[in-house]
Amino acid sequence: MLWFLFTLSALFVTGNYANTVNVSVYYEGLCPFSVQFFKEQFNPSYDELESIMNLDLVPFGKANITEEDGKLSFTCQHGPAECYGSKVHSCALDLAQGDQGIRFVMCSMASPDATADEFSKKCAEDNNISWDDIQNCLKSGKADELLAANGKKTYSLKPKLAHVPTVVLDNNFQEILSTIARNSFESFVNFIWDDTKCYWCNK
Repeated sequence: MLWFLFTLSALFVTGNYANTVNVSVYYEGLCPFSVQFFKEQFNPSYDELESIMNLDLVPFGKANITEEDGKLSFTCQHGPAECYGSKVHSCALDLAQGDQGIRFVMCSMASPDATADEFSKKCAEDNNISWDDIQNCLKSGKADELLAANGKKTYSLKPKLAHVPTVVLDNNFQEILSTIARNSFESFVNFIWDDTKCYWCNK
């Protein structure tokens, strides 16, 4: 079945992936399916795939944004704690150097609660991201701006995001590809990257 889906995906993907694959992951900190994806698919394969991916992590999911008197507010699918966690993740990704932010998210999503300061602080320290800088990001309003930017990016997906997490390859959102990637992330990214297997990629 998996190889049938790989073949079917040829109808949708174009371009040459011989060097790197552009991968965007849209997720929520308290979504059980997002947690499962990071624990079972993303985290175990990241070290193997790191060198062949251009990666963009987008914490937002099915949240909503409202603005009143110039002040942004957010409503998240799993409540205020998830909005707070998405802001922390957004700040960490913005402040990080290299892949520190990615590894922060991996650590956070593997923790008992990706929105709790107890675990977020430890993940920041383990990845050389200043917890004080994250707190300043939250207090200054920068976190709201970053999360709003993630919202804009999420809203721009066509077709509209329907599932969390959603995986987008080469900025080309196809639900069937996202489904494959959610369930067989390492195999699928390697398949797309290896143009000796991905026979349509150079056509």
